Amino acid sequence: MTIYLWGPPAVQAQTNPPETGLSDEMLDAVADIPGKGFSLPLVCGTGLPCMVQFHPDLGAGADVEDYLCGPDSYDGHTGTDFRLRSHSDLRSGIAVLSAASGRVVLERDSAPDDASSETVEGDPRTINGNAIVIDHGGGWQTRYNHLRQGSLRVRVGEDVPRGAVLAQVGLSGQSNYPHLHFEVIYLGTRYDPFSGRGLEDGCKGEQHSLWHEHALE
Repeated sequence: MTIYLWGPPAVQAQTNPPETGLSDEMLDAVADIPGKGFSLPLVCGTGLPCMVQFHPDLGAGADVEDYLCGPDSYDGHTGTDFRLRSHSDLRSGIAVLSAASGRVVLERDSAPDDASSETVEGDPRTINGNAIVIDHGGGWQTRYNHLRQGSLRVRVGEDVPRGAVLAQVGLSGQSNYPHLHFEVIYLGTRYDPFSGRGLEDGCKGEQHSLWHEHALE
């Protein structure tokens, strides 16, 4: 499967990488991800209506850097944005999938799909929109933002397998185009799934993909 990237190409998972720049604790934690890595949170590939628009910002301060030290992010961005090609794709209903097995610990379905909605400081409904968070155990969580209102299929406390349909891509919250904002979180810190580097680690240094070995085929 080929992912269309508006930015750098995907980094494939490395086997026993030397001097990764990641701590032994972090590498052990990566090995403990259910299924040995995360799957894509939506079906996205050749001929399909989605692409990566932005990556997490790994730059220090006001500097903006994606995981290959390129410009395909923006200041303070904390996740990977999978955008749809058009509003017609939004209306057709593009499923958001669980990236690994786990338990739903947050779900919100009260924000309208309205790009003109006013953002209210301190109100996550107007920023992240409709959202789901899944706890995968071992300190790992994934977060899914800007979901389509009324499309959520899971509730807090529910156990879900890898690939379970969670909701649909939407336009809720602070979103000026239909997309899924996807975050990988370990012990409260957000990580770039293409490189395994934390948002405070910068883009330079060896990398270790957090994706399942078949996720980017």
